[in-house]
Amino acid sequence: MSLQTYSTRGAAFNHTPVPLSPTTQPTHTCDLPAQAMVRHPLRRGQQLFNTAKRCASSFRARVLIGVAAAICAGSVPHMTTTTPCVTSRPVEAQQLVACSPQWLLMILSSARPVHTGLNSGSCVEKSLASMRRANVHAAKSIELRVYNKSRFFDPCSCEESDAEFSSDNMRESGRSSTSGTIVRQRAVVLSILHVLYAHQHMSTNATVRRERGSPLCLKDVQPPENFTVYNTEAHGEAHKWFANKFGAAYTASEYVSPSAEPASMHQTPFGTVRHEDLRALSFTSNSFDLVLSAEVFEHIPEPYVALNEVFRVLKPGGSYVWTVPLNSNTHAKDIQFSMLNAAGQRFDSADPAIKSPQFHGDPMAPEGGIVVFQIFGAGELLPKMCEIGFAYTHAHSTYDEKYGIVAPGGVMTMIARKPPTKAADA
Repeated sequence: MSLQTYSTRGAAFNHTPVPLSPTTQPTHTCDLPAQAMVRHPLRRGQQLFNTAKRCASSFRARVLIGVAAAICAGSVPHMTTTTPCVTSRPVEAQQLVACSPQWLLMILSSARPVHTGLNSGSCVEKSLASMRRANVHAAKSIELRVYNKSRFFDPCSCEESDAEFSSDNMRESGRSSTSGTIVRQRAVVLSILHVLYAHQHMSTNATVRRERGSPLCLKDVQPPENFTVYNTEAHGEAHKWFANKFGAAYTASEYVSPSAEPASMHQTPFGTVRHEDLRALSFTSNSFDLVLSAEVFEHIPEPYVALNEVFRVLKPGGSYVWTVPLNSNTHAKDIQFSMLNAAGQRFDSADPAIKSPQFHGDPMAPEGGIVVFQIFGAGELLPKMCEIGFAYTHAHSTYDEKYGIVAPGGVMTMIARKPPTKAADA
């Protein structure tokens, strides 16, 4: 298959990864399978302790684990299930489902600060810390009630809106009766509002609305003069609202075909769109204050080349707001499903444990969808963002009934900023 399978428009997708086989599936848990447990008490305790070290992020957390283990050691002699936790989130006593009398002694004897080798103020450490906080927030909303229908304030239309939600895929449902946006898109809009407010160029109405704690929306925010925006999606309801908001300062594109010339215009079912390859953008360096992408980079065969391009075209101090399929475990690595050879032909992973190829539905490729090249792991993605030059990546899991963002676990969005004093070479 040719590079035509790649598009700058990604399919709807959660921040959790697609299902894989049991041997390779990335997970948000620190699991120790029951069948892997040994019967010898000391060895069993050592296994439990190793699991605790992966889950617990502080001395306090380990003490809690140890105390709970001591209390129930006599009543639960063997582990029978896994111990769930969000990575780096302290495991609370009530989460424990296994106990060992040796566990407490080992935890207390070796409990000490975990040294990562990273400066606490470094880009990588700040990015990972932000992702850990987002994971904790996401865990709090996993068990929240599922909505069938709800009324909320739409941040795009600035009106009270209704929507119906599907329990099959909440983040891709909830289409607003006033703006047409879905749950995931409204989460991105809130991140954009965060960036705009950071520039402190708000209209009077926005200032008043913020002071009284009322919901915020696009029309209340006045971007700075000469504020420019680039969106890697040139169709859909969110695109229409952005185009209306930013006017001539707004540029949007799609990947049309491998033979298309950079910046060329093409007729599509959605009207005339501009062609851009995110791996080799036609824009000059330092062109945009804000770059947007939603569920795009999993479809790019060389995503870090494209991220370098995003960094290059951002103005110093500019922001990149994006969503992407992500295993948010801060130790997780990228999983490669498919690749391209030198001739631009796709080949798939030879690992039998990885079910490839995988495709996402997309309006630009309605007959077959577009191929998924990789699913990102936070432990690899975030450090590479720092290597590219971004100041650090702020991750946030948004769950807010007020705005109709009610997907269990929230919607993970990321904001990466180009340092004000570091400009890419022209």
